Amino acid sequence: MTQTKEKHGISRYNRGCRCEVCCAAKSEYNSKYRMPAEYWAGRRENPDYQSGERARNRKRQQTPERRAAKRSYGHTRRAILRGVTTEKVDPLVVFERDGYVCQRCGIQCDKEAVWPAADFPTLDHIVALANGGPHTYDNTQCLCLPCNREKGIKDFERLA
Repeated sequence: MTQTKEKHGISRYNRGCRCEVCCAAKSEYNSKYRMPAEYWAGRRENPDYQSGERARNRKRQQTPERRAAKRSYGHTRRAILRGVTTEKVDPLVVFERDGYVCQRCGIQCDKEAVWPAADFPTLDHIVALANGGPHTYDNTQCLCLPCNREKGIKDFERLA
């Protein structure tokens, strides 16, 4: 016969337990440490709080530089996991090198385009990372979004 030591409602309630003691302890905890609904409603109606919230949301928005850095990190990480040659490749440098021209179809990509626009420039690996290609400037090119989607992990030679 095993003895169980129950702590129902003494120091904290057991999560998921529906007994009266645990429910009372949870209710007491919430009334002591949680803010009432009226507090949150008042904040939402406060114009000063709203302007501060808008400023915080603007700070959280992604910039083109931040998006490019996140993409570059993902490429580098996948290359390291596959054990291939890597160097720090900045997508904006590749786009400038290629003149924002798609190396497959030849259309001019827009610098200010927003994904998923057809003229959105994307960084493409000529020999895909999944096929053992290195993550270097020599193995990267600028492709428009539709061409990059169509190409997938197939290997194509550069036009220029």
